[in-house]
Amino acid sequence: MEHPASHNVEWRAVLSLLEAVGEVTVHHDGKVAVKVGSELTFLVPPAGKDVSEQMVVDLRRMLTSAGFRQA
Repeated sequence: MEHPASHNVEWRAVLSLLEAVGEVTVHHDGKVAVKVGSELTFLVPPAGKDVSEQMVVDLRRMLTSAGFRQA
């Protein structure tokens, strides 16, 4: 069963999590390359402090594909 996407997830918390489980590289154009296992994606930091619901869904999919499971 899919859990609904969380709201009010701060970008800095997302970066901290991704740095703990993978490789994070900030590019000169502001995009952030994230590699977790064999999964590689490029993120655009949000304008505000919170990430979008779609980014939460995308990150959940990426982490699941890399072998992480929800508790």
